[in-house]
Amino acid sequence: MSKEFLDVVPSLSLAGCGDHVIHDAITTNRKVVKIIWDEDDVPEHAKGYIQWSTRPYRVTDRCDGTRDSNAMLVCHELSKATGLDINSIYHDAYSDENRETFFTPEYLKHLEQHRCETEIPELTAENIIHLLKSLYDMNWRSFTEKLSEAWADKGYAVDDFYHM
Repeated sequence: MSKEFLDVVPSLSLAGCGDHVIHDAITTNRKVVKIIWDEDDVPEHAKGYIQWSTRPYRVTDRCDGTRDSNAMLVCHELSKATGLDINSIYHDAYSDENRETFFTPEYLKHLEQHRCETEIPELTAENIIHLLKSLYDMNWRSFTEKLSEAWADKGYAVDDFYHM
């Protein structure tokens, strides 16, 4: 996908960027990113589709269709910092897919490309809760449930994250 990072200016709404994205960028002091889905693996009917989002990604951000890799990078970093075996957790969540690993070296290399547009937060229960909510909203529900259990087992008060 192609990405273009833009400072917020009034002309963005004329270019097709939604007012809510511009408002979010202004109120959170971030940039707007214009994403054009043009990679080889994008289905033909979606090639050239344009989306707008704010960057850098923060764990308080919710799903907008563009932030999964950013959230997974944070998930990997916080899992590593807390000693979780993220591949084991992923496999436990999605064992029916017969995938023993998800965070492969290739996938980690892909995630690393998103580091410059991702805020890696301080390791706190509150930030873990925000990340879990973000991942849950991105439809990583089984994975999020298993992560919350694993972090709760490590002593983080996150086991009831979706009710907070």
